[in-house]
Amino acid sequence: RNCLIATQRKLEHNQITVEQVITRECYPPKPDPLSLQVLAKEWRLMPNEVLYVGDFLYDLQAAYNAQMPSCLVHHGITEQFQNSASLAVRELSDLLAYFESAH
Repeated sequence: RNCLIATQRKLEHNQITVEQVITRECYPPKPDPLSLQVLAKEWRLMPNEVLYVGDFLYDLQAAYNAQMPSCLVHHGITEQFQNSASLAVRELSDLLAYFESAH
């Protein structure tokens, strides 16, 4: 969750359209689970039906606090908190490969 202005600039620069953006101005900072819980509720999903993907300890803690499974994208830097994730991948593209191989 970055600030709204930085997020808008990044989206515009890369010509990316996103339906909903949650920034640090919207909810308490991670590891508070409120932003994740609100999003799951808006999507009409149970927390255990949402995989929260992040690259830092606070992401994993927020997912745990929201009772969601988590995926750590570690970019080849194995961290001591990697074991706290439900799943760990090197790059985000590895997550797609993981799901494609599961079916």
